[in-house]
Parts: sequence; structure tokens; C-alpha cells
Amino acid sequence: MVQNLMTLADFSIALPRTWDPLNQTQKEAVTTKLRNKAVQGLRDLSPDMGAYVSEADPTEPDWQRTFYGENYARLLTLKKHWDPHGVFWNKNGVGSELWEPRGAFGI
Repeated sequence: MVQNLMTLADFSIALPRTWDPLNQTQKEAVTTKLRNKAVQGLRDLSPDMGAYVSEADPTEPDWQRTFYGENYARLLTLKKHWDPHGVFWNKNGVGSELWEPRGAFGI
């Protein structure tokens, strides 16, 4: 029986990109291309892949599944229990979709 080789080993891929410092337009173009082309190609190869949240794209469209997988629903339940007022918050943290950041610093 032949098995999918992708399931036989864990692996890590880094897709480094650069842009001119302080050039927000170039940064957005580079990161959008990375997310929509390169990472999408990897998703096509391995639809159930994940990412390490501290080193991943903060604009990941399906971050709950990508960063937390099948654990997200349980983690959200725990978050609501132990932090009902959302004191502990970060961009792609469990429960962050319940908030709407405003202002230049997301406050």
C-alpha cells in the first residue's frame, strides 16, 4: 500500500522575503504575494498544514485552524471562562476575533 509521503514526516519550510525599510507599500505587496501565491501553493499540497503562531503571517486568513487546529473551539471555551473580559489579547490569539482593534496601534 502506498502512503502519502507528506504524512510520514514533519517538516518545516521558511519562505523569507525582504522589502525596503519603511516602505509600507512594498511590504504589503511582498506579503500579499507571499500569502496568496507561495503559501497557497503549500496549502494546495498539504491542506491540513499548520503554522507556528509566533513565526507565521499575522494576516493569515484562516488563522484559527492554521495556528490552533482542532483545538481552537476548546481553547476559545477556556478563554471565555478564564478571561471573560478579554484582558489578555493579541492579534491572532484565541478569542481575538471577538474584538475590533481601532487606531494606529490597534487600541
